[in-house]
Amino acid sequence: MAKMVRLESKDNEGNTKVLFIKKPTHTELTEAQFYSSSIFNKAKNAGACLRSKLDEYLKKEGLWTDEDQNKVDELTFKVENNLKILKTGKHITGEKVKLSEARQLAIETRRDRWRLNLLLGKKREHDAYTVEGQAENARFDYLVSMCVFDEDDNRFYSSIDDYYDKQEELYSVEAATKLASMSFNLEDNWEKKLPENEFLLKYKFVDENLRYVDKDGKFVNADGHHVNEDGALINSDGKLVDKDGKVIEDEVIEAEFLDDVYTVTTV
Repeated sequence: MAKMVRLESKDNEGNTKVLFIKKPTHTELTEAQFYSSSIFNKAKNAGACLRSKLDEYLKKEGLWTDEDQNKVDELTFKVENNLKILKTGKHITGEKVKLSEARQLAIETRRDRWRLNLLLGKKREHDAYTVEGQAENARFDYLVSMCVFDEDDNRFYSSIDDYYDKQEELYSVEAATKLASMSFNLEDNWEKKLPENEFLLKYKFVDENLRYVDKDGKFVNADGHHVNEDGALINSDGKLVDKDGKVIEDEVIEAEFLDDVYTVTTV
């Protein structure tokens, strides 16, 4: 992994910013740990929840239910089972899996992994407020404030407080993302490395951007129906159609609303 990367970004006003992100030195890592420890003590003394007590707290407050946990266990089992089938090409019974069936299993795994991450996200958002979560975030923030430089090789942020003042700027968000990738050896194409996506790429069921395609490379949805670049259904002539295959005469469809209320269904 490179020890320094160049980042060309913009501030929230659209002005270009050229920054250089360097991997932290041993001294900087030590300083960041000291800062993290101070935040740990402050959070603990202020009564923040310990990570080991988080599940108990979330259940007590009704923020995480037995139903949520059962759904996580169910999705985890399903994902692991489907991945085992994709890896071996066989059902648990030993029967070989058809390629078309394997495609559907990979698609289901993509969906289930997304649902699983969505559910677990309910926990993660609260973890940031635990004693350990606050300390870990503080350590990383301190490293960002120390490891970003301008074109003259001067530290871009004068202090941790200066970084916090500029944390919402686009260049700060992108600099933090770059440092995370460098520090934790994260790959930009990590999504392609997921087993279900590796399978779909191998058999050309998706393109390089992980969009579903047919054997001719044309865009399709998960059910194999042709779609345009925006994901709207189309027929063989490239015309927009509804779910029943009827051609839509007007490409611009007026949105319909009922009492200004809409419903979002989540798992």
